Amino acid sequence: MKMTQVLLLAVCAGLGGAACRANLAHQQSEYPYAIPVELTQVWMKLNETPLPPPDAVVLDEVRGTADRLMEGGSYVASGHYKLSSLKEAQLYLGLTDGRIEGDCTRFVSRGEGTFRIPFRIIATGKLHVTFYTIRADGGDVVTTAYYQEPTHAH
Repeated sequence: MKMTQVLLLAVCAGLGGAACRANLAHQQSEYPYAIPVELTQVWMKLNETPLPPPDAVVLDEVRGTADRLMEGGSYVASGHYKLSSLKEAQLYLGLTDGRIEGDCTRFVSRGEGTFRIPFRIIATGKLHVTFYTIRADGGDVVTTAYYQEPTHAH
């Protein structure tokens, strides 16, 4: 059993969890492949004001209908975040130079939390998770974490 499964089962047990274990089993049957991804780069917007504690957005697991990230595959990305620099932000999962389908934006508030984002790859690109400021005319990038599959994964 993989470490992420052990941790999820421990969380489920702590929550009293038959329903939690059932949800985990459903996720693993719908997305049978665990896709290894590794952090390759983090970009943070710096400004002239004193820096707040750093923001963080982390992919803990990517699961899919294929054993790697590829066009036509369906996936679910799960992770956690810490938002310190803003009262609220948009958390967005995307592909730089690629295209995905799905509701890939979550609105999050200052503090820590988790996310789960299902998506389908239309055109491959560089996987990233980004915090954007919330504005009517679009937002500014605050923090972006880029991920890729390890070169030895294929």
